[in-house]
Amino acid sequence: MSLDHKGFDPSTLVYWRQRLARSKRPHRINEAVRKVIEETGIVRGRHKRTVDSTILADAVATQDTITQLISAIRRVGRLVPGGAEAIVAVCTGHDYSEPGKPSIDWDEPGAKDALVSALVNDANALLAALAGDGRDEPDERVESALALLALVAGQDVEPAEGSDGTDGRWRIARKVAPERVISTVDTEARHTRKSPENRRDGYRAHVATEPETGIITDEALTKAAGRENSDPAVAETFLDREDETCEWYGDSASGTGDLRGAINDAGSEAVIKPKPVQPPVEDGFTVDDFTVDEDAATVGCPAGHIRPISRTRQATFGALCRDCPLRERCTTSKTGRTIKLHRRDDLLRAARRAWALPRHREEQRLAHPPHRRVQPTQPHRPQPHSQSRTLGSDPTDHLKDEPPATIRELTGPNRGPACRERDLAYALIVSRVLAPKPKLSTLAWWNDTTLGADLGVGGAGRDEVYAAMDWLLGRQDAIEASLASRHLREGGMAMFDLSSSWVEGSHCALAARGYSRDGRKGKLQIEYGLLTDPEGRPVAIRVFAGNTADPTAFTEAVQVVREKFALARLTLIGDRGTQYMSDTFAQVTAQLTIRRSVGRIGVCFDNAQAESFNAALKVERVYRTVYPTREHARADVARYIEFRYNSQRLHSALGYKTPQEAHNEYLNSQLAA
Repeated sequence: MSLDHKGFDPSTLVYWRQRLARSKRPHRINEAVRKVIEETGIVRGRHKRTVDSTILADAVATQDTITQLISAIRRVGRLVPGGAEAIVAVCTGHDYSEPGKPSIDWDEPGAKDALVSALVNDANALLAALAGDGRDEPDERVESALALLALVAGQDVEPAEGSDGTDGRWRIARKVAPERVISTVDTEARHTRKSPENRRDGYRAHVATEPETGIITDEALTKAAGRENSDPAVAETFLDREDETCEWYGDSASGTGDLRGAINDAGSEAVIKPKPVQPPVEDGFTVDDFTVDEDAATVGCPAGHIRPISRTRQATFGALCRDCPLRERCTTSKTGRTIKLHRRDDLLRAARRAWALPRHREEQRLAHPPHRRVQPTQPHRPQPHSQSRTLGSDPTDHLKDEPPATIRELTGPNRGPACRERDLAYALIVSRVLAPKPKLSTLAWWNDTTLGADLGVGGAGRDEVYAAMDWLLGRQDAIEASLASRHLREGGMAMFDLSSSWVEGSHCALAARGYSRDGRKGKLQIEYGLLTDPEGRPVAIRVFAGNTADPTAFTEAVQVVREKFALARLTLIGDRGTQYMSDTFAQVTAQLTIRRSVGRIGVCFDNAQAESFNAALKVERVYRTVYPTREHARADVARYIEFRYNSQRLHSALGYKTPQEAHNEYLNSQLAA
């Protein structure tokens, strides 16, 4: 596809996926690709493989225990011969012909447990009634419906308190069942997570690629949860299907001892990031500080004590820790330190030692660049009716054409005298552009890439980073004044808005509860006002307490423009929020001798046309296209306006005519008059 291709409707992909799934050869595309690879020999002699995975989000809604039980019983009634009659005869806990959930007091635990008991008993009674119905020919749909009902009735419930499970009293289990079915519509979808905060539902897609060409050499689609569906387990299957020995690259999710052992046994090499080892005491001894002698089957601790390795691969130091002078750095357990060793502990230790070498990390980084091999299926800003995004260049290419203004300021005269703080501040801003992440994660990222060494900030610590931010704060006025002189002019325009971000912890002096603009109600937050030029380039920013009102922030923004930037005439543009329509804001603008220009209160027509156009532009074009540069975006928006919005798109307000047709009719009427 070309960069300016208009894309296609996602229903096209859905249609062909469904046809492939129902066909006798659903994997024909993968088979064709493999055949081309084998016949062309394009990866022959290339002995590197990268493994990765991502979550494919499922479209079905997850269902709670009660909904699943009712849905599974109704499913049996629809699919199993005699099922509907059996439900009427033996199921008394709920009227399954009524849609929706039962009407109970959902805040009352006793009522909920009673309903669960009734539904589980109904499910068991229904299964018992249909167990001997004398079906001659097994029907896959019937058997699946019955099996699903049995599974749902057992996966999320446990006997109620004081019950042995035989008296018909049940409750929702206080745990999550392994391999839990989350939907009776899509029984293969599973709960999973990319991080403790990022929970997802769906499937997991695994790929093996040849990193130099980017060609996918193997793939698998599995359930999102389960040990056999994990990255290391699937990577082992990829390993088994390779005809030649290779170097295998992957992130820490694939860095298990079992996979390293399989790779080693196959005569291949694992260049996989190891999982970090955590000490039980902060800054204390990790398992790597203990020496392991596999021949003697012993483990030695930092204090010199030696203990044997048990059959379960454990070494218990117990009473030896009681009077040990190193105890405070080793363990807080009353029973002393216990070391648990993997059966391939030698490979895990060797991997952690190798990872300490910059050369090893660089090899892994080059073969396994982050966020390139497999991308998640959900975009950051999903649109309900968006078409497939246009394929094109890297969306960050525009950074190469025109670096952000703040970075130019730091690399120019305002970069300041050479010092450690300047280099760290510069590295933080560069990292923010290339890979936005929290500052502590950025520190780790520097060590995982060559950027830390390239910018001279390798080995930087947390305190150094915060000191660099303080140093940058001291130069804020000079940087902002330079930006204002470049991007703002007397009598020109600027954009201003106030936003908020929620904070954790208890040591932020500005943290307070206020109006949350990011949907984190009840959280402490800070607020910040941003001033930009008409192109959206940041010029100045001010941070406020989390309960600061908009007029207060606006007043400071005006003072910055007048006093620090020496601009007497400037048009400040903000959104049409109710705060700007208030009497308080009117009084503030009067005190600052500022003339307001806002729409009338409650008259939505003042801005309706602009809002309608912006909505159509974003939904129909911008959200569907990846723009490599700003110039590409400008040209594409212009094409949309001229060739789509004005000449093809019908408008109900114009009598279902295009703007061009309405304009021509107006001109013709003027000529006729």
